[in-house]
Amino acid sequence: MPDGPIALPEPFPEHPDPNQHYQAKTDLQRFASAGMKVYWWLVFCQGLVIAGLIGAVVYLVIAQAHATQHVQIAAHQAVLDNDAKWCSIMRLLTATPVTAPPNPTTNVAREQQYELYLGFVTIREEFGCG
Repeated sequence: MPDGPIALPEPFPEHPDPNQHYQAKTDLQRFASAGMKVYWWLVFCQGLVIAGLIGAVVYLVIAQAHATQHVQIAAHQAVLDNDAKWCSIMRLLTATPVTAPPNPTTNVAREQQYELYLGFVTIREEFGCG
């Protein structure tokens, strides 16, 4: 047995706060966070700009297709109007029937009128003007 008071062992050395490393890391992040916030806002805004550009391109493609459709409809309507004009002209030219002359050799002009009339009737039927 030892003489005198028993010496107590030295207390364990004080450990650093386990959160100290986390706190230091957080401070570093805090310093860098302002720059990172700006960076991520720029990335976000860039994404918005890209999305806007894609949207604009899609809109232009749809608008072009729509305009093309309107042009096709207008062209089709113009053709129908043109056909209607031709049909009205063909009906006008064939409204009065021309009879075949009994003797074509004696009346050549009448024979030419009859052939012209038959040509207009054929064209009118090909156009579907009835």
